[in-house]
Amino acid sequence: MTSSYVNQPIAPTTQKPYDYTDNHLIKKTIDRLDSVHKEYDVSRAALSIFRHYFTLEENWTIVPEVRVEEGKRPDYLIEQFSPDPNNHMLPKDLFKPKIAIELKSAKGDSFMQALDQLTSSMVTLVDDLGNEGLEDEDKAGFAIFLILVKGRLIGFFEYHNDRNNLYEDSYQHHKGAVPFNMPQQKLPPRRPHYRGTGLVTYDDEYAAPNERLANMAGAFLDLEKDAVRIQEVLFWMKNNDPLSGPV
Repeated sequence: MTSSYVNQPIAPTTQKPYDYTDNHLIKKTIDRLDSVHKEYDVSRAALSIFRHYFTLEENWTIVPEVRVEEGKRPDYLIEQFSPDPNNHMLPKDLFKPKIAIELKSAKGDSFMQALDQLTSSMVTLVDDLGNEGLEDEDKAGFAIFLILVKGRLIGFFEYHNDRNNLYEDSYQHHKGAVPFNMPQQKLPPRRPHYRGTGLVTYDDEYAAPNERLANMAGAFLDLEKDAVRIQEVLFWMKNNDPLSGPV
């Protein structure tokens, strides 16, 4: 017998737009995080949300534990499948990495430890993408979106390998990861902007400690309370590529 929770959306209310919490099953996976604190419970909730928007029907895949040369790797990678325009067989078809994901339990590593782990696994991966892009303009450049989920909190970043440009242009970042909540000077048109909770250390040796914390505050949103804003960011990531240069 099929569960009554599966694909049974609640009728949208007049108070807010429809979002993923209106799906009974997704809502249950998020509610469970209040009483359990295992990484696989976070994975269940996060992947239920991501698969709600990045679907197989629209040529998206979510790949676990993508390995890179240095041995460090993101927990998941969201890829977009682009078939070869000449209808050739594989490997001409392209699985284009779009978003790297790191998941942590509420009682696991701190936000900064998790972000350090995620950015350390990006250098080789993003270099490979950028080098491929030099030969094929349809492939990704030297940048990729990042998502960090810790318990019920989620943060969105745009990662760039060329940190020197970020420093020179005074962009606030942590090891190449620029939080989506930061009011940058050159924000892409209509990119969602938010102010959440939590602190991300500003990666600048010349900045005072109190300035680092103040400038990088509010990078994380709550999976339930901020569902509408999270949905907006996911749609943005789905329909836009990371910028080839600093954001």
